[in-house]
Amino acid sequence: QASTATRDLPNRDDRKKVFDALFGKWAEYKNSFGATLGGNVEGTIFEARARHYPNAVSFAIAQHNIPEAVYRALVDETNKGLPTLYRYFALRKKLLGLPELHYYDMYVPLVKGDKIYTVDEAKKMTLSAVAPLGKDYVDMLAKGFSESWMHALPQPGKKPGAYMNPGAYDVHPYVLANFTGNYDSVSTIAHEWGHAMHSVLANKNQPFETADYPIFLAEIASATNEMLLQDQLIAQAKTKEDKMFFLNQAMETIRTTYFRQTMFAEFELKIHEAAEKGEALTGDALTRIYLDLLKKYHGDAQGAVKIDDLYGMEWAYIPHFYTDFYVYQYATSLSAAAYFTTPSPPATPRCATPIWAS
Repeated sequence: QASTATRDLPNRDDRKKVFDALFGKWAEYKNSFGATLGGNVEGTIFEARARHYPNAVSFAIAQHNIPEAVYRALVDETNKGLPTLYRYFALRKKLLGLPELHYYDMYVPLVKGDKIYTVDEAKKMTLSAVAPLGKDYVDMLAKGFSESWMHALPQPGKKPGAYMNPGAYDVHPYVLANFTGNYDSVSTIAHEWGHAMHSVLANKNQPFETADYPIFLAEIASATNEMLLQDQLIAQAKTKEDKMFFLNQAMETIRTTYFRQTMFAEFELKIHEAAEKGEALTGDALTRIYLDLLKKYHGDAQGAVKIDDLYGMEWAYIPHFYTDFYVYQYATSLSAAAYFTTPSPPATPRCATPIWAS
């Protein structure tokens, strides 16, 4: 919790202390976490070979009939797009007035957003934002809002975070949130209700046997709602400061949900391929692989962001790596959501076969 609650402190020296303390503590257990993650990878490889798959990645994503080419296309195309990310880092450095950007400067906001919203305002903003999805969608969402399908406010003993429970096939979904009134809370309402509406529409149009849906599709619905909300707030911003705030939120979504998750996906690909070649996944080996990717994605060699070697320990902090080849779906879903929310999609996509089309 300390890492997420204090990584955006306004004082730069304090931010550095937070990052150094966090990853320094993880580094004390590098060998232990290397053994646990390495063992997890070896287990996946064993099962893939026992089931006669060519490699671990093809085995892991075969559950939902996703071709291996989708995964590799995501990584390859994202690498080609890294110069765009470096441009954002250059803008971040300029707006923060820093001579050099470091990894511990990633989460400090470029523009402060102090506006506080109510739950009712969040509902109205979401209903307005999703209007491009059609009247039927808006009416069904309004019905869910009016019939208490959500517990929005924090209270003692309540589970933290936010999630959507689809419930039984013939029962409406239920949304749990911990609404605090900031922009993130509003965006979370839009996000989780994207999941809820996905379940409502799937149950309405599919029999029980086929109404369930994989994560590969689930995050598209939620990301679409978030992007529609972002687009509306940017377009309707009344001040320069408000517009800059919402634009920064949109850019941070791309940085964290697309580029960062693809970096994680490439790390998973590299460590599984290393183990398949017989290389030992020690804590040192995992740190070296992750640090190389961290530097590549943040343009360390290009002078975009300076990455301290200690932060190569971040791999031990990511629990998703124990669910093999899972995180790539956040990036593919955001790609699909961007495609669906673009008013006039380009006639010829950049990829001959878009990664979201498979």
